[in-house]
Amino acid sequence: MAVMALTRSTIADRTPRFLNRMNTARAASGLKAVLLVLRLRSPSLIETARRTMQRMILMMDVPRFTFCAGCACLRLSAWLIVDRRTEGKRGPTNKLARLRSGGISREFASIFSHVTLAYNHFTQRIMPSSLPVLFCGVLLSCSLVLQCTYALRSSRTSPPMGWNSYDSLLGSGNETEIRDNAQAMAKLLLPLGWDYLVLDAGWYFENASFVATDGHARLVPSKSLFPSSVKPNGAPHSFKPLADYVHSLGLKFGIHVMRGIHKQIVDANEPILGTSYRAKDIAIQSDKCVWWDDFYGINMTHPAGQYYYNSLLSLYGGEWGIDFIKVDCIFGGRDGHTRDIIAVSNAIQLVQQREIWLSLSPGLGVTPAYAAQLQQYADQYRITDDLWDCWGPCYVDGVTVQQAFDTLPNYTSLVGMRGLNGPSWPDADMMPLGIIMEPGHTKQAPTNLTRDEQISLVSLWSIFRNPLIFGGDMRHLAGDSFTLGLLSNPEIISINQQAEHPQALVVNQLGFYVWLSYQPGGGIYVAVFNVRNAQSASYTISFETVTRKQGPLSCQVRDVWARKDLGSYKDTCTANTPSHGAQVFLISGCKTN
Repeated sequence: MAVMALTRSTIADRTPRFLNRMNTARAASGLKAVLLVLRLRSPSLIETARRTMQRMILMMDVPRFTFCAGCACLRLSAWLIVDRRTEGKRGPTNKLARLRSGGISREFASIFSHVTLAYNHFTQRIMPSSLPVLFCGVLLSCSLVLQCTYALRSSRTSPPMGWNSYDSLLGSGNETEIRDNAQAMAKLLLPLGWDYLVLDAGWYFENASFVATDGHARLVPSKSLFPSSVKPNGAPHSFKPLADYVHSLGLKFGIHVMRGIHKQIVDANEPILGTSYRAKDIAIQSDKCVWWDDFYGINMTHPAGQYYYNSLLSLYGGEWGIDFIKVDCIFGGRDGHTRDIIAVSNAIQLVQQREIWLSLSPGLGVTPAYAAQLQQYADQYRITDDLWDCWGPCYVDGVTVQQAFDTLPNYTSLVGMRGLNGPSWPDADMMPLGIIMEPGHTKQAPTNLTRDEQISLVSLWSIFRNPLIFGGDMRHLAGDSFTLGLLSNPEIISINQQAEHPQALVVNQLGFYVWLSYQPGGGIYVAVFNVRNAQSASYTISFETVTRKQGPLSCQVRDVWARKDLGSYKDTCTANTPSHGAQVFLISGCKTN
C-alpha cells in the first residue's frame, strides 16, 4: 500500500494535466480496456491499441522505454496472430514458409528496433529519481508481455477427440459414473489422443423441479449428483474438485450449458455479478428454447447482457477450470441467436487461465451459408440434429447415419476454416457406439448399428474430419474389443487428425459414396462406402481419377482398417464392400508405367 501511495503521489506530481482530466481509477480502466483488445487477435485492433496506448502514455509522462517495449510486444502479436482470412482459408498460418521466404526478417527488424529504442532510452534517460514512475512502466510492460503470451498460447490444429456423457447416461450422469468413465478413458483412450471428457445437460438439478445456483444467476453443480462440489460454510458449489481430478488423469474437462438464463433464477430475480442489474432486467420471458422451455433468452441489447455471459465464463473457466463448453439452443435456423454466440465467444476470450474450446448446438436448420458466417466465433458447431444409432428410419427424432452421407459433402469447404482458437470444425454429432442408453429407456443396451455400419460411421467421421466424440459408456470398453478397436486404430485416427482437403468424389452412384483426403506425406486416402445396396457390392477405384494423373499408373495400396499392405496394383483396384459397410485405402507411390 505504501508503494502504491508513493507511486500515485509521484504520478500526480508529474502529470497534473492528466489527473485533471481523469482520475487514477479511470486510467486503470482505460489501460485494462486497451490490453483486452489483444485478446481479439486482430492485427488492426492491435494497431489501434498501440496508438491508444501511445496517447495515454504520453499524457501520463511514463518513460518512453515503456512505450517502446510495449510496441515490441504488440508488433510481435500482430505478426504471429494474423487474421487468417488474409493468408489462406485452411488451418493456421505457416510460419516456417514465411521464415524461408524472408518475411520474418522484416517483421523482427521492426520488433528489434522497438526493443533497441527502449534499451537506449532506459540507459540514457531514466534517472534514479524516476523509480516510482519506472515501477509503473515495468508493470505496464509486464502486462503487455503477459497479454502477448496469452495471445500466442498453443491452439489445437486438429479436430477434438473425446467423450460426451449424453448417449450413455442421457444427461450429465453422477460423480461416480463420471469418475469411473474418466479412469477408463485415461487408461484406454488417452494414449491415442482422446482427451476431452464432457458432461452433458442436467448437472445442476437437485431434483426434477429445483436447480442449484450461486445466488448470482449462475447454475452450479447439484450436491446430490456431485457431492465433491459442496464447499464449506455454505459457499456456492463448485466443479473445481472434479475438474482437478479429471486434469490429474491427463484429461480435459467440459460441461454443457444452455443459451440464456434458467427460469428459476429469473423468478428469484438474482443479481447479475458486476452490475446493479438483476435477472428480470435481462431475461426475455417470451423467448424460450423451443425444446426446453426452462430457459429464457437474454436481451443482448441490455448493458448487462454481455456481463451475464462474462460472469458465467469467469466462474466456469476461470475458477472451476473448464476446458470445453458446449452451448445448446444457440446455433441453427430455428435456435440460432447470433448475438448470444458472439457474446459467449467474447466472454471466453476474457478468460486468461486457459484455452476454452467452444462447441455450438443443436444444428437444426443449419445451412453452409449460415455456418460460414459464424464459424469464426466457435471451435466446432453442429450441422445436423442429434444422431442416434439408426442407419435408416429411426425410433426417435433426429438424423440417421445414412442421412449424414448426403449432408456432409455440403460442408467440406468449411473444414478447418478459421475459428475461435484456431481451425474450426463442422460437427455431425457424437458417435453412438458401444453401450448406450436410448431415449425413453432406463437401461443401457448395445448400439443398434451393425458392425459394418459402425465401421462406416467411424470411417466417414474420420475422413470428413468431424470431431471424434464417443458417446458410449467407457466403463465397458475393456471388455468390448470390437468398439475399442474402432476407437484405437492409429491409422484411422491419423486420417482425422492429419489428412487434408476432404472431399466427396462420388455421391450415391449405384448406392456407393466415395471420399478422398490427402496424406501430408503425399498419399491419398480413399474411403468407399456401400450405403444403399442391400447386398455386398464391388466398386472399382481408378488411379487416374483419384490422383488426377494421366495413366497408365502403378500404385501401392494399403488397407487402412486391416493395417495391411496389399501390394502394387495397375490402373485400378476393386473394393468388395459389404452392405452398409466401408473400406478405407491408402494409395501411394504411383508411377507411370
